[in-house]
Amino acid sequence: MKEEMMCSMVQDLLPSYIEKLTSDETNAVVAQHLSTCENCRKAYEQMIADVGDAEKVPAIELNFLKKLKHKQIIGAVLSAVITLLCLFGLYNMAFSIDVTNTRSLEASIDEYFFSDGVDANIIESQRVGNQLIVFFEREGYAGHYGLATLEAGIFGKYRFLSANLDDWPLYEYTFGNGKKYLLLYGINDLQGVATYAIYPSDDTAAQPIYQGVVESTPFLRIIKPENAERYVGKQFVHYYDANGNEISVNTLWHEVPQPDEGRTPGVGSAELGLIYVNLVIVLIVGIVFVRYFLKP
Repeated sequence: MKEEMMCSMVQDLLPSYIEKLTSDETNAVVAQHLSTCENCRKAYEQMIADVGDAEKVPAIELNFLKKLKHKQIIGAVLSAVITLLCLFGLYNMAFSIDVTNTRSLEASIDEYFFSDGVDANIIESQRVGNQLIVFFEREGYAGHYGLATLEAGIFGKYRFLSANLDDWPLYEYTFGNGKKYLLLYGINDLQGVATYAIYPSDDTAAQPIYQGVVESTPFLRIIKPENAERYVGKQFVHYYDANGNEISVNTLWHEVPQPDEGRTPGVGSAELGLIYVNLVIVLIVGIVFVRYFLKP
């Protein structure tokens, strides 16, 4: 009975003994007992083994967490890179027109008109804000000309906003860049004309939008009126001789070369804001994936 009590006491002390929490006197007694008691010695050895395994667990868990965190970081970085590549690709698809090369720009204008054979020959181009206005003539169709409007992107390339062909033989004009600018253009010299004026209505008593001297053709003139006017038709351009007498449009019409027969279509880019919607969607999806990989 005394031996059993001693074993019970020693085994109760073993956890503290192993952790070195017992006194020197107690350590000596426990050590003495272990040297003579096989059962307590086995219990001691088993506890030593269990403690060793327990010490390894945190290290294993730590390595696992490190690997998991490493994979999360890689996933987040890959998600961010793929998102940026998708954003860059989508944007470049929309803004893909190189305007630094005339031949390339002419080919882009031809493609923009789809099935209509335009065969554009650029006369001149001018920048208005973030837009490029291109004045061109149609190869093979005398008297056919047009304007193409392109918008600049952040990487130096452009996209089409609209393009129109015309065969009006006198001066033609429209408004551009949100009606902030008057775009005036023409291809025929007007005999006997010294000056001209553009009126906001067919009333020459009104204040003209613009007035100037006869142009050397072909020409593209971009004017910023004092007040933005809504678009008005070509019948509101009035022409005058050197004495200030008005020359009728019908008279000038019969004196200038007549254009060849042929369609003069206009085209425009639909849903211009769709590219920005797609970019926002891709960005949101990318952020969701990055946050998913980085969450604890």
